[in-house]
Amino acid sequence: MIYDVQRTQQLSHGTIFGCACNNNSSSVLVPALMVVPAAGLMIIEGGKEVVIVEEEEEEEEEEEEEEEEEEEEEEEEEEEEEEEEEEEEKEEEEEEEGWRVYQLKRCTNNKQ
Repeated sequence: MIYDVQRTQQLSHGTIFGCACNNNSSSVLVPALMVVPAAGLMIIEGGKEVVIVEEEEEEEEEEEEEEEEEEEEEEEEEEEEEEEEEEEEKEEEEEEEGWRVYQLKRCTNNKQ
């Protein structure tokens, strides 16, 4: 019998079970010797073939979530870089202002 495996679970003692639906749409636990988590590949289970059927929507959602996370990380990095640049500009302006004040004091002291 061929099952459409929806998810697999590995128990603490190492046996892998696939929670599957058979042709009657009743859910069963299928012990599997080898689990290959890709749609269309087979799980060899007690001499029987078990077909893994993964929903593409779940994969697409996961990919979209990963892309969103990557975009958020990139935005955060850009914001941090902008903040660092702003801080550097402020420091440079403060140094320039301090230098101008020093020069003004020096000039006024020389005139006296």
